[in-house]
Amino acid sequence: MRVAFVCSGRADNLKYLDNNRNMIDTVLSEHGWEVINTPLDSIANLNLTLQKYLKNSIDEFLFFYTGHGSFSNLQRVFQLEVESATIKINDIQEAIFTHINPKKQAVIIDACYSSGSLDDLIPQKNSEFLFSSQAREESYENSDLRASIFSHYFVEAIGQNKMVLSDIGQYIASKNSRQTPLWLGVGNNAMEITNHKVKPKQIEHPFVINLLEKIENEKAMVLFYQEFTNIDDYYQAIKKSLKIKFGQKFYKIAIPSYKDQERYFASIAKSCGIKEEVKELQDWKDKIETRLKNSEDIMLFVTNLEEGENRYNITFSTTLGNLHDKYSNLFILFVGRKKLASLVLQNEKYSPLASRIHHRNRLFFPNEKIEMEEEDIVQEFENIFSQKSYLCELLKKEKIKRFSAWSGDRLINHLFWKNLLVRDGKYLVWRSEEIKSLGREILGC
Repeated sequence: MRVAFVCSGRADNLKYLDNNRNMIDTVLSEHGWEVINTPLDSIANLNLTLQKYLKNSIDEFLFFYTGHGSFSNLQRVFQLEVESATIKINDIQEAIFTHINPKKQAVIIDACYSSGSLDDLIPQKNSEFLFSSQAREESYENSDLRASIFSHYFVEAIGQNKMVLSDIGQYIASKNSRQTPLWLGVGNNAMEITNHKVKPKQIEHPFVINLLEKIENEKAMVLFYQEFTNIDDYYQAIKKSLKIKFGQKFYKIAIPSYKDQERYFASIAKSCGIKEEVKELQDWKDKIETRLKNSEDIMLFVTNLEEGENRYNITFSTTLGNLHDKYSNLFILFVGRKKLASLVLQNEKYSPLASRIHHRNRLFFPNEKIEMEEEDIVQEFENIFSQKSYLCELLKKEKIKRFSAWSGDRLINHLFWKNLLVRDGKYLVWRSEEIKSLGREILGC
């Protein structure tokens, strides 16, 4: 069994402790660690948590701390600055040995002056330590990374399949000159942080990288996709990156299909971690505004608009637009199809999102994987058989019309969002000759 205790200290003047913990949690969980993710307020808090594992056989235990560190000139010791106390590193080791006594253990400290703890170490066989900075060095956060430098590159090193702490420390050192990580190991049996079965992190697709940069700069974006498009790989990569970047301030809002207003907005509130009663949109807005006034950044990842009631979708989107205008620390990404397009594109003057989300911020998922069977195509043509004569005219054309993601022609608009029509340069065209042939056959053109 592999257990990791990932914790943070007092947050005074530190902006990204939650982000640090959550990104470490995510990457360690991917590599088979059972992760305890929590702020740490005292050594008693640590002891109580570890006591739960007394009857377990722990092969490997990893302690990761991110937060303030200080050096006591009076006691000549390094201390972790937690919420209601200070903790010496030998107290941490004692807690680990008393309650866990693992076959291998690693202590990782992301704090200023962290290697000032060397005099306090209690070396044990198969113990390792990784400190983010030398005894007289500070450790730094980075607003672009939205994390501490050490935690960010610790995660990146694991993503690059650096397996042991000594290699991870060298990787972090190669990426930053402001602080110098220090690794210390006792014994020859190094702990492998990564799992061989997990593939090394691949370089993100340029589309994902570009989208994340745009969100950072533009604050509000829409990401469209046509029906029958398999977007899962891109979708998961985007969601994972945003979750790591914004940590606990990332909220995924899946629009519900409720016809009742109270249930609709109560569901949205629940997605945002709001525990208080929410009966209408104003209740949700008040709660979110309170957070925006007290929080650095909030990321809303809004999906599933196709399932929502139009009248509630419109009022909710209008409110989001108003909040976006008012708060520079609100980031929003809408993901959807035709109903989302109607909120942005149907009427540039009156659509609730048109004026807030400019043309440059309206993107489509790459149209690479299509899950459209022949029966899907047949069904679509049968559904619009009543417009046979117009359809037969369109099936004769090589280029339907100049591309627009929203057409005033209802039939063309329908064909585009159903993925029978696609963009080809400046024009809308039929997806394939096979679709055209099948359409003529069904319609008897």
